[in-house]
Amino acid sequence: MKSALALLDAYMAGLNRGDDVAVNAACNFPHVRIAGGKVVVWETRGDYKLEDFRARAGEGWARSQWDERTPIHVGEDKVHLKVKFSRFRKDGSLLGQFETIYIVTRQDAIGASKPALLLRRETMLGSPPRVLTVSVRGIPC
Repeated sequence: MKSALALLDAYMAGLNRGDDVAVNAACNFPHVRIAGGKVVVWETRGDYKLEDFRARAGEGWARSQWDERTPIHVGEDKVHLKVKFSRFRKDGSLLGQFETIYIVTRQDAIGASKPALLLRRETMLGSPPRVLTVSVRGIPC
């Protein structure tokens, strides 16, 4: 569980620094994002670009922060977390708050076990909830 939270911290720090390499290092690939009724898949490391994030983050986005990270399932190689985060403008004003489910998995990479993000489902607070099911490489999530 601690490694999953450390990974999420590294992801957020990379995002806030504008560091494509750090954000990609925190993700398993293929990386899947489910939001707004759409499924987007980035197939390989380096495909996830922060310019895509900035385009959907909201006008004037400057940084994000975790507000909540609650485990809802903890397994040996996978942690499901209910997370809430806020996005802020440069002047510190709130741009938006979001709730989502993150699934952090441990996958073998070059003979080592490495935790990384696998799936995100993002819902803006106040939006009607949706139930979405996705299969990643034949594994129902």
